[in-house]
Amino acid sequence: PNTVVVWESLGMIYRDIQRFVDGATDWAIDSFERAIELEEKNPILHTEVGKLYLALNDTEKAKQSFARAKELKPDYVDALIQEILLYEKDGSLDTAIKRMEELARAYPFNVDVQFQLGRLYFNNGESDKAIIQFEGVISLVPNHSNSLYSLGIAYSTRGDKEKAISIFERVLELNPANQDIVNKLEELKGE
Repeated sequence: PNTVVVWESLGMIYRDIQRFVDGATDWAIDSFERAIELEEKNPILHTEVGKLYLALNDTEKAKQSFARAKELKPDYVDALIQEILLYEKDGSLDTAIKRMEELARAYPFNVDVQFQLGRLYFNNGESDKAIIQFEGVISLVPNHSNSLYSLGIAYSTRGDKEKAISIFERVLELNPANQDIVNKLEELKGE
């Protein structure tokens, strides 16, 4: 059927199984591109295609997709985040941090922006700044699993084992079947 919803939904399904099924990333791109043919002015579709190209390490096509999304909706935060993450992928972590800091000032209550800034700080060896960012996200969304997990990692890296254990126990409450968290707790408690 030639409806956007069908192709977008199919793209999302393929996107979500890409780690488990060979070829699913290409199928997802094809599906989202069919949706774009039907609804060219939808920035979400262009951003999703860009993320998939990024997964295939095709940064040029990813850049084009994010640029098109921004052209359609200059304040579409997901496209802005993804465009900044291209700098990180290209090895320009300082530029990525600077741009994400600017975005964080413009969108102080956007948890995705704040989380990504914390992640960039952490990847740059700035654990204290990362901790502040992750705690800020958690103050906005107390059960934000990615921020809690990242906060636990940051505390662990900083050598604050008790805080790390406390945070990982919260993550385990939210994700009781997550064996990685169980292993992390065993590792920290065994040290």
